[in-house]
Amino acid sequence: YGSKVYISLTHSSVVHVVDSKSGKLLKQIDMKDNGVAKDPNKLAAHEGKVYVTSYDDTVTRIDTTSLERDGSIEVGRDPEGICVSGNKLYVANSGGLEYLTGNFDSTISVIDIASFTEIDKIEVGKNPYQVQADSKGNIIVSTRDIYDSEFQLTDQASLKRISSQTGEVKTIDGIIPNKFVVVDNIAYIVINDWSQTVVATYDSGNDKVIK
Repeated sequence: YGSKVYISLTHSSVVHVVDSKSGKLLKQIDMKDNGVAKDPNKLAAHEGKVYVTSYDDTVTRIDTTSLERDGSIEVGRDPEGICVSGNKLYVANSGGLEYLTGNFDSTISVIDIASFTEIDKIEVGKNPYQVQADSKGNIIVSTRDIYDSEFQLTDQASLKRISSQTGEVKTIDGIIPNKFVVVDNIAYIVINDWSQTVVATYDSGNDKVIK
């Protein structure tokens, strides 16, 4: 973001800030509260701030001028992906650290950036993972496979679209995502298919699987 790269080191509980041209480490931002590790995870940047999800169920705000933490908010359990759309942050609350009990989260937290407060939670299905916005403001979400104690699949990964117009959550049929990236209005999705490598393209602006 800008001239710097922000790198979360989850189990070291720090965020490294690196100069993008020289590769020099500029700052190591401690991600502990009263000595307790936050376990930082995914990041998003917007208007001079970097936002970091952490496995202590929070989103931390980092000021990119001072390179200091200047805010924190509680969200859902074990947040993963985070993205910006308009004046809001969208955070995927996975509950994934409770996989042994099966007590997964199933929500996307919606955070108003100006007030840095949670204003909504959207149900999208168990174990949401990635979340990205297209250029029309629609939010694309993936959920991950869930297995029981005998390693039997109980809930299959899915791709969801949250409409920027209506807020409707729709499951995209025939797509079992592993990982994806959105460019403009096209999502490029690696499919969970153990017999072959499959990449699907989905036009999120027009809600249409291309091929």
